[in-house]
Amino acid sequence: MSKIKIKSTLYKASENVSEKRTYALKNNNKIMFHESSDTFMKIEFNNSMVFMTRNNTEMNLKIKFQNDKVLKGTCDFIKLGLSIDIKTITKNLVIADNKIEIAYDMYVSDEYNGTFNYKLEWSDYV
Repeated sequence: MSKIKIKSTLYKASENVSEKRTYALKNNNKIMFHESSDTFMKIEFNNSMVFMTRNNTEMNLKIKFQNDKVLKGTCDFIKLGLSIDIKTITKNLVIADNKIEIAYDMYVSDEYNGTFNYKLEWSDYV
């Protein structure tokens, strides 16, 4: 496992850009980092697919991305004991040497939630 520097950017068409620069751990095709003090992200990927989990004390989000595919995920609200279906429609997925870019539409319980662009870039920790 190696320590890396990352830049994570999430853009929703109707909202501001959320950008985070931090350190992460990388093990082969798995990157793990704290997005905030109580939110942990894990991103696993191969040549054609990305699996993303985002966990904190209130919820666990699990979503997948693959070009031109509609994929099912879930969002579990821990304190409420409630699970909601999530669907992602991946418009564009780029997995390169030191970056992942994803353009996608998200549906929560079959309701359109928005168009998102997520970008994760990383470099060696020096």
